[in-house]
Amino acid sequence: MQNYIVSVDPKNVSEYIKDKKILIAIQRKSRIKCKQLAILELLQLLVDFEPQFINNGPLGDVKGSITIAITYDERKKNKLEKRLEGAGYTSDFYFLFFDGREQGEVNIKSINPLVWKGNVFTIELFLQQDIDLFRSQAPDKRLFLLKCGDGIVREIKGYRGDGTEFGKRALPVEDCRMLLNLSANTFSTSFIDPFCGAGGIIYQAKFIYPDLKVFSNDISEELQLGLEKYGAKHSVGLAENIVSKTKFDSISTEVPFSLGATESVVKGLMNVSNYLSEECKIAIMSIPEQVDDICKGLESVGVFVGNVFNIDRKGTNVSVILAFKSKDKENEFHNMWNMLKLVY
Repeated sequence: MQNYIVSVDPKNVSEYIKDKKILIAIQRKSRIKCKQLAILELLQLLVDFEPQFINNGPLGDVKGSITIAITYDERKKNKLEKRLEGAGYTSDFYFLFFDGREQGEVNIKSINPLVWKGNVFTIELFLQQDIDLFRSQAPDKRLFLLKCGDGIVREIKGYRGDGTEFGKRALPVEDCRMLLNLSANTFSTSFIDPFCGAGGIIYQAKFIYPDLKVFSNDISEELQLGLEKYGAKHSVGLAENIVSKTKFDSISTEVPFSLGATESVVKGLMNVSNYLSEECKIAIMSIPEQVDDICKGLESVGVFVGNVFNIDRKGTNVSVILAFKSKDKENEFHNMWNMLKLVY
């Protein structure tokens, strides 16, 4: 089993400098208080790069910095760039070099000497996410095919849902990506959002993992064409009535933020649990008042809840439930989580 969280000391630092590449990720300002989720997202997103979070890495005085050691060579450059463009809670990425090269100009600044465990390093920008691309994927900019009240299908810019009790708000891009990346990675084959609304998570699923088989479900018939254009195989109806021949190995969803919808949400999640692969990971965003009912419902059908994270953000405070079909996967998560929570 890979050790995803490590400490580096003068005795083993040479192994990381020689055999790994040290990546510094900087959190997005809008999610600066969510470091645990940012780390977990990166570890899942970069799984095929054998990532390890270094809990005593360099640049500790730089706000929002996260140190990840990865297995990397230049042949993987395009692959890594594409992957990091899909990160939600981090946006700027730097490599450290220990080869004596001169330090160039970068936007990341430390008041401390650039020395890690006795080794002098320089910082070099690897990737800053395309701000225009990120902005174009925001709910107020994204185009969506919608069957309007007069029966005519129109391409709507900035569709945000219908505002009903069972409807959903438009989820920010960073949260869509984070939820997706907590449950999916490059090895995932099938994904579903059973409460997909206007499809922010669906959009990101095809953007980050183009080969992923994506399924969506929502009670609103008028959303179907828009979700299918985003690349999903869509079904209309309550999630509790979903029937699938596919076993899903990834589920991410933002449920309707209403106590009146909680019973239907729980029934839907319990039903979808019939169609999970043993590898399935589940990431659910809800309001805190819904968490207990959702967790009890999942556990009643043999799904293991790993942890609940509370997100302090502008606007509605929310919780993220991370759950697993397999007890082994839950144990693997807890081994990692028990170390991570001691750091942050």
